[in-house]
Amino acid sequence: MKKLLLILLITFTYSPFIFSQQGNAILYEDPSLTIKPSPVDKEIYDEWIKQHNKLYGSDPSSGPGVHLRVVIVFTVDTIGNVVNPLIWRGIGFGYDEEARRLIKANPNIWTPGSMDGKPVNTSVYYMIDFTTNKNCILTKNSTKIKPIKKTKKE
Repeated sequence: MKKLLLILLITFTYSPFIFSQQGNAILYEDPSLTIKPSPVDKEIYDEWIKQHNKLYGSDPSSGPGVHLRVVIVFTVDTIGNVVNPLIWRGIGFGYDEEARRLIKANPNIWTPGSMDGKPVNTSVYYMIDFTTNKNCILTKNSTKIKPIKKTKKE
């Protein structure tokens, strides 16, 4: 009985990784993609994130000009739905959970990736900036994020 409970616990804990659709998806930067996935209307997508973001601009402990950013990887399926968002580069303190919640709850769909005229599942790395709401798609190689300091106006 204890072994069964342990197996069930492990299965539920790691099920997002076991059943992830990222494994069979084309990477966003794959040159064979003729159409890359993107939000159908990026301004509306970002505005929704800003309006529903419980932590937007809320961290007084970060110094001036430091950007709080989380990178999430998810699959855009063949009809434009966001599937299985997972934290790729997190910062903790509740920001990772909030970023995942925002991606999962966002009702706006994406234009699916396409290869040879056929829609394909595509893995996307997406950065949410909690400081400026300048969210963007990243390539897998550009996910090493460094805080950007604002320049002082003279």
